[in-house]
Amino acid sequence: MSNLKHDFKNGKGSVPAHRHINPDGTEGGWVADSANVAGSVHVGYDALVYGNACVLGNARISDKARVFGRAVASRQACISGEAQVSGRAVILDGACIYGEAQVHGFACISGSARIYGEAEVSGNAQISVYVHIYEKAFVSDEARVSGEAKIFGSSQVADRAQVHGTAHVLDKAQVYGAAHVYGEARIYGNARVHGNAQVYDEVCVYDDATIYEKACVRDDVHVYGDAQIFGRSQISDGVHISGSAQVFGSVHLFSESLVSGEARVSKAPVQVLGLALPIAIFDNYIRVGCEQHSYSEWQSFTEKEVRGMGTEVFEFYPELMDILCSIFGGLDD
Repeated sequence: MSNLKHDFKNGKGSVPAHRHINPDGTEGGWVADSANVAGSVHVGYDALVYGNACVLGNARISDKARVFGRAVASRQACISGEAQVSGRAVILDGACIYGEAQVHGFACISGSARIYGEAEVSGNAQISVYVHIYEKAFVSDEARVSGEAKIFGSSQVADRAQVHGTAHVLDKAQVYGAAHVYGEARIYGNARVHGNAQVYDEVCVYDDATIYEKACVRDDVHVYGDAQIFGRSQISDGVHISGSAQVFGSVHLFSESLVSGEARVSKAPVQVLGLALPIAIFDNYIRVGCEQHSYSEWQSFTEKEVRGMGTEVFEFYPELMDILCSIFGGLDD
């Protein structure tokens, strides 16, 4: 190429290099002679391309962006700001990497995906279509993110997890294992979705809630607090699970059920309907209307405590005790 050299500040000192001539005839940034940059590529004056990087098509490398290692940028790819693309990462189509984002490993970014802020994508992750990954989000391993999904905050998507549709993963939430999050699902706070769990439709999982193993949560369910859903549980139709509640086994909860406190649910609740107030009997508690307590607690409440639960519960209480005694035979839970 030439006798010129440039130090790319990568610990290898000055190496043979040249300034790229852009398609419009302007002088561009430094390109190591070991790199392959097509004449159709635009390289900004302060941008750097070195190592065995390959930049083809109508790709644009601008500002203080760096492309190095064996990375490939092609077609209409755009890398700008102080972004870094390295390793064997591939940036294709109209994908854009900017801000202080980093893409490395064997990651592939394609479609109209956007990686920016201080986000990082590594491993064999594949990001495509209209995905946005930004702020301090981290996507790694064999993760797949597609559609119009957004990963942001300090959230993480790792292992073989998949996030697509218009799902959002944000804050410090984590999706990993072989978990599948899609539809309009929202995972945020410190929530975790992992194992082979599936979360989709309009589900919201937040606070410190966890969904794992082979649990399936769909529709407009809300899971929050320290709640856990695992096993082969299926949760749908507006159920709210909160507090330190646990739902596990092969239970199927639906129709706007409420599970909270320290409730444990491993099988379908016994429903007693057609009364002044509906009764639902779970593993370790009984819900009457909106009140839920263990059997022994229901037995031991004072008249004042029952009055404090409202007129409906107070008037229903004698009938409730007859029903529970007939079911439990006077045994404590």
